[in-house]
Amino acid sequence: MNEANKLLFYKYIKYIKNLEKELMKIGILTHHYVKNFGAYMQATALISVIRENYPDADVELIDYRVAIHEKLNTRHFFGFKPQRGDSIDGFIQKIRLYSTHKKYENGLPRSKRVLVADDINALHYDIIIIGSDEVWNFNDIAYSPLKFGIGIECPHISYSASAGGSTALDTNIPLELKKGIRSFQDIAVRDEKTEELVMA
Repeated sequence: MNEANKLLFYKYIKYIKNLEKELMKIGILTHHYVKNFGAYMQATALISVIRENYPDADVELIDYRVAIHEKLNTRHFFGFKPQRGDSIDGFIQKIRLYSTHKKYENGLPRSKRVLVADDINALHYDIIIIGSDEVWNFNDIAYSPLKFGIGIECPHISYSASAGGSTALDTNIPLELKKGIRSFQDIAVRDEKTEELVMA
């Protein structure tokens, strides 16, 4: 977690303290399920910092998955193309990496599997943090209105959210995007393109 993101996070710590609850339930909505060690490390770092500041809080990843995103991500991970130089040894290494990643992923605190906003609301979070990662990339197969706060009833903030390859100049911006962004109590993004999208 870089210094800029630390400052933003501690700003959120002050916001969370205003909830005035001793024991809080905090949910994190991100791409925790992709077979990517970077995504795992981002999720782990965020959980660790929250626990440092709120040792008594119940912190967990919200186990929401975009099915096609998870399916294609796994297929890409195991992709085998001899014409690009893939080898049997390399494929075996992928299997080992997959097993290692699954072990780490299974060690993360997760909610029960949820499918829609009502499922999330039924978990009774005091606050939900959306991010980090490309959670606001509306041109990606991982797009979901949930990641823009649509249907989420409890207070929610974004942390280091990114729109990835999507921009404010795109002509296909979903109608619910602006409504969703206005529902956030506070917003932090990780790049200028996402800031422009928020401000548009």
